[in-house]
Amino acid sequence: MIMISFNNVCKMYSGNKVFYNAEVTINKGDFIFLTAGAGQGKTTFLKLLSALQAPDKGDIIVNNLNIINLNDNQISDYRKSIGIIFQKNYFIEDETVKYNISIPLLLSNVKNKEDKVNIILDLVNLNGFGNKIISSLSCSERQRVAIARGIIHSPDIILADEPTENQDEIQSEILIKMLIKLSQYGTTIILATRHHGLAKEFKQKILSIENEKIISL
Repeated sequence: MIMISFNNVCKMYSGNKVFYNAEVTINKGDFIFLTAGAGQGKTTFLKLLSALQAPDKGDIIVNNLNIINLNDNQISDYRKSIGIIFQKNYFIEDETVKYNISIPLLLSNVKNKEDKVNIILDLVNLNGFGNKIISSLSCSERQRVAIARGIIHSPDIILADEPTENQDEIQSEILIKMLIKLSQYGTTIILATRHHGLAKEFKQKILSIENEKIISL
């Protein structure tokens, strides 16, 4: 089942082409490494897909919905189906892990929020961390909190922008395996990285941004 398609997408910054007639198709449950050098369009791709930016031309279809035609209210609803994990994550530093993870649920009608948080903590190997203050955590623990916050609302798509950049090799492997496991439950995951060797190591699908195109490797 096709989850995402870019059709003849063009995007320019200050007269410079980032994408020119770019096309790609991503299926439901795919785990995708999106590779490119610094400043070559990885973050732009994720921003287009999350409707934080709009293309200059072309269509972006997500789950049969052309997201470039959405109004502000529809975009807000659409983003509820997406979990975003940033390279640099921002938390409420003097609050607990549990509170920070539950923020996406504050305006929802989800019942048993605490039970859901505990399930997610278990999934990201943070059992017993719920009442710890964010500022007391290590770098790798903070990144796992970011993953937990990104998936707490059961998104259809997870976008991860270089989440391993500040992790050592062991923690990077744990993080990626965690995300691959989520994709096996049907979540579509796109992990942007400039480390092509890292992407090849895990034998998942790879998309590369080259010469304003998105190429399947």
